[in-house]
Amino acid sequence: MLVSKEFYDRCPPSYQKVLDDFQPKLSIYHSSGSLQDKATFAQEVQAAILKFSSCYFTPIELFEHYIELAK
Repeated sequence: MLVSKEFYDRCPPSYQKVLDDFQPKLSIYHSSGSLQDKATFAQEVQAAILKFSSCYFTPIELFEHYIELAK
């Protein structure tokens, strides 16, 4: 999980469920594949993070992941 356990444990159960449901969208990355595949994956994850952040409080770890994917 990208968010810290301390942060996760302080969240209400309803938000923990949101984070749990969102997590699979971040972990579909395959290390193999073409550069184009990796770029497409990065764009898809960035779009998912932006969509998540438009609806929910977004932990800093997700924004850091967003920036890392932009590199």
